[in-house]
Amino acid sequence: MVVVFKLLRRFLLPGVGQIKPRLAVPSKTPSAIDLVKPRQDDPPEAKTNEVSSRLPDGLVGGLQILGILGLTTLAVIFARSDGNGTRTASFPPPSQAGDLSVRVIQPPASASTISLSASGSVAARTYVELMPQVSGRIVELSSSMKAGGSFAANESLLRIDPSDFQLQVDQAQADIQIASANLMLQQARSDAAKKNYAIVNPGAEVPTLVALLPQIAQAEAQLAAARARLEVAELSLSRTNFSLPFAGRITESSADLGQMLTSGKSFGQAYSLNSVEVAIPISPSDLVYLEPAEGRRVLISYAGQELEGRIERVSSEFDQRSRFARLYVPMNAYPEVQPGFFVETTLIGPEVGRGITLPEAAVQPSGNVLYIRDGVLVEHRPEIRGRNSEGLVIDAFDYADGVVLGAVSDAAVGDRATPYAESSP
Repeated sequence: MVVVFKLLRRFLLPGVGQIKPRLAVPSKTPSAIDLVKPRQDDPPEAKTNEVSSRLPDGLVGGLQILGILGLTTLAVIFARSDGNGTRTASFPPPSQAGDLSVRVIQPPASASTISLSASGSVAARTYVELMPQVSGRIVELSSSMKAGGSFAANESLLRIDPSDFQLQVDQAQADIQIASANLMLQQARSDAAKKNYAIVNPGAEVPTLVALLPQIAQAEAQLAAARARLEVAELSLSRTNFSLPFAGRITESSADLGQMLTSGKSFGQAYSLNSVEVAIPISPSDLVYLEPAEGRRVLISYAGQELEGRIERVSSEFDQRSRFARLYVPMNAYPEVQPGFFVETTLIGPEVGRGITLPEAAVQPSGNVLYIRDGVLVEHRPEIRGRNSEGLVIDAFDYADGVVLGAVSDAAVGDRATPYAESSP
């Protein structure tokens, strides 16, 4: 490069840095020969400057530009050459002339388990509206009857004033006593009527009206009705004690001491612990890898814990917007799991008896894989059995010198290629 700049300075910029001041001398009118013929005592640089001064300015500038461009080209060529003037370039790993050098892997064939990673959410299958079956004022309230409270099955959550309902029970009991006494009276009258009729009409059958059978039946019916009213009154009395038949949690509650509750009107909401489950969206293509999905094991990461469950059921239809199905995993064994939490899951699928696992990079844009046999690229259509954390699980096949890793857009089936190995996944 230094030589080039010296050439530029010598041939294109002569006299630069060599201009010396001249003293004023008496002018002498030169002859025509003197104008053309240079002085013998002038240096070569001065002669060149005189010749250049006689050329047109535009021509001199153009020649300088052409010279600069030419020498710049020479400088680039010189910079890209080695000491012997030979151009160098970077090449892929050593291969035969004209062959494409590609990375390959040689994954082992072994039993592989299909596993899929998916995100899910914890939700309650159903929520229960809290409604009293009798009306009245709250006189007792459990500390669990608040949003976030937990309760056991049949635990008393609140109590409605039972006074009115106790009076109904007492009245029903009195009605039973009246009905029982009336029945006893009718039966006694019937017995007396039968004896009198037998005296007057010996051996004759006693008529129904004489035996007072209708009156006895009426008295029996009145006693049964009184007993039924007692059962209703006792049932209403028991309903003043509000509870739920399952263990669960309260999500909403407006109940408080002294509040008036109305039968059939909701004052809160709760869910059963048995209704808590993990819902996992899954695409139709991934669902195929798990079939049959029911009963498959699922590993769930929840709040730093590793939980385990099994798929109980699959949704009967696909979501109209996402076109995904849903897998449902009950969380009965983990009462601490709360709805609304997002979780990461691993779905454990079937085991492939003899397969190989390939990274995603081994699959070409066409969906096929390439491998090298006897120095030639060969295409193979894999039978994908599923996925796991390492990549795609496919049926094992003879990949000869190795499976090509990475997209090979410039190569076609039958092109020659030279492999260089890379560790298997």
